[in-house]
Amino acid sequence: MNNSANPIFYDHPEQLLKMGLDLIALGKAELAFELARNASTARPNDPLIREIASTIFAKKIPSFHAHMLQDHLRNTAFRKAIEATVHKRHVLDIGTGSGLLAMMAVRAGAAHVYACEANQQLAATARDIIAANGMTNQITVIAKHSTQLDKDRDLGGGADVVLAEIFSADLLSEQALPTLEHARANLCNPSAVIIPQAGALNVALVELKEPGPQLGTVEGFDLALFNRHLPARRLVATNTATLTLRSVGAELFQFDYATHTAAVASNTLQLRSKGGVVNGIVQWLRLDVGRSATHNERYSYENAPGSEDFHHWDMYFYRLPQALVTAPGDVVTVQGWRNDTSLYIWAD
Repeated sequence: MNNSANPIFYDHPEQLLKMGLDLIALGKAELAFELARNASTARPNDPLIREIASTIFAKKIPSFHAHMLQDHLRNTAFRKAIEATVHKRHVLDIGTGSGLLAMMAVRAGAAHVYACEANQQLAATARDIIAANGMTNQITVIAKHSTQLDKDRDLGGGADVVLAEIFSADLLSEQALPTLEHARANLCNPSAVIIPQAGALNVALVELKEPGPQLGTVEGFDLALFNRHLPARRLVATNTATLTLRSVGAELFQFDYATHTAAVASNTLQLRSKGGVVNGIVQWLRLDVGRSATHNERYSYENAPGSEDFHHWDMYFYRLPQALVTAPGDVVTVQGWRNDTSLYIWAD
């Protein structure tokens, strides 16, 4: 597609916008990206064309990417693990996004990096970023989901290291476990290393002063049944001032990404309250990203409650059906159930 050869096209911005959005809706986001890029190049001083191109570029791109790339603690943990692991090895970066981890791997001496990205627009931008940083020859960007890759055709025989930062706040709902299981079985060489190595989900009893909306009587009508449509959990920031811990944290589930296979799991914890109102359970994550070459230092990331550091991952707050008034030492039974993509937490 080379719409820059037809200047008249840009005299009809409504058609430009419609075509870009239609292409994305039809699963042709790479063509939409090219359309928007050509429009920006052809009319660099036209503010309307610039805004329309921006709309096309941003369509169906998750908003968390910018915050994730600004998470210094996350970036540092992955960089250290990459530097300790990838030298002279072939690397697969799953869900490369901006290409940041792939470029870290090249800088750390990787033999070659294969960076896959299912979102066609992000894959195109990753190629541009990688080219701008002079690493085109060392990184191959593939606009596919990792489960569509072939070990020999796409990866030159297989990966020695897998980089995967494809985790949601509960480590499950972005398909991380089945994706890594597929990569280990189909894309990796023997003894391949997974970065991160492990993860865990931690929980604690809390009181949140504003636990979220619950409907009762509205204009004289009982709307309580509408509460069935409200989510059982919501995200809260680690430094939420109105959240008070009512127990120490405990590990509910853990994952070894080098060995994990598909499974359903459940767990029960007895959490001892510090006393006070308990109206929910907070869940946060820990990633054990890697270790130094001498194994004397572990590189970890945790978005624990109360942290004043910037975290792009928020925590999940699970609201209890009824608040509990607890005394110091009271025990609350917390239960969890998960499969490979979903997590449920509640208290008895």
